[in-house]
Amino acid sequence: MAKKKKRKETEKKSTGYKVELIGVILIVMAIIGCIPGTGPIGNFIHQFSMFLVGSWYGVLLLAVIIVGIYMIVKREKPDFFTSNLIGLYILMIGILLFSHMKYLESTELKGWDIVTETINSLFSSSSGNVNAGGGILGAFFSFLFINLFEVKGTKIIMVLLLICGAVMFTGVSIHDVVKWFMERAKLEKDEDNVKNSKKVEPKI
Repeated sequence: MAKKKKRKETEKKSTGYKVELIGVILIVMAIIGCIPGTGPIGNFIHQFSMFLVGSWYGVLLLAVIIVGIYMIVKREKPDFFTSNLIGLYILMIGILLFSHMKYLESTELKGWDIVTETINSLFSSSSGNVNAGGGILGAFFSFLFINLFEVKGTKIIMVLLLICGAVMFTGVSIHDVVKWFMERAKLEKDEDNVKNSKKVEPKI
């Protein structure tokens, strides 16, 4: 029993070291991707991040750094499918969709051309300084939703994704937000009434 317990502890420590090492590698890779002039590896990470999420590549690299820090501190792999993180994914889809819809306003692209033109745009600049909207993910979701709901319907879906994602990620319901605004408005109204009553001169 003692040997089995000791073996489990050894395996746990070994796993912890591996997780820490992966966390360090993720942090180093993300930092290299953020800093220009870090050679072909850094350029590849930068370009690949931009290919995925376009103008939001910095947020993606920051998320990788956060995951790396978590793995070093907790010495375990994070659970990527909690309700809060699913809400964050939905929120990011809404943001990428919004970015790519803005990108598409000047192109008038339709159908699969949305994806192919985005890919061509991403590869047209070796420096990566190109307006890529929401990257290939933004292009894919734009293609999907525009085919299903047209442009106007996609804008409505985009707003719903942003609201639902924010609610799930923060845990704050729409009812809580409306209630807060109503209480805030009532408080400001009461303060105005008090100020107005002080301004009124007493009758002699």
